[in-house]
Amino acid sequence: MLKCKGFTLIEIITVMFIIGIITAIAIPNYTSMAEQGMAQAAKNNLMVIGNAQKNYFLNQGTYCSTCETLSSINTTLSLNISDNNYSYACILLPAPEGFQCTSLRTVSGIHSPSSVGITYNPNPPTFYCLGNQTSYCPSGTIAN
Repeated sequence: MLKCKGFTLIEIITVMFIIGIITAIAIPNYTSMAEQGMAQAAKNNLMVIGNAQKNYFLNQGTYCSTCETLSSINTTLSLNISDNNYSYACILLPAPEGFQCTSLRTVSGIHSPSSVGITYNPNPPTFYCLGNQTSYCPSGTIAN
């Protein structure tokens, strides 16, 4: 009588099926959490940039007018923000707002890439989410 040690084909297929189900559940949750983490980091960076803008105003009497890229923000406002996930820019607004800073990120969706981002207004301190993929934005008002 010949006895073979090993697994049957049914057992192997069952294990592969279970692993597939676990993977299908885990990957979207991981992706969502990673996106939320990047969005929270962008929100924190916008708060830092906003506070630096206020300090710049106290020292110079005006808000930074050349803060249109991350490198100019870092140079002019003496910051060291290094974020590869979002691009940052600040624009001057009429009083009483003073300025508005925005972070944008291109997200590749199923159909096409789209821009999502977060905008920070200092008066009153408010965050607005931009884009149609609101799951990538931290809590705030949605602006399309």
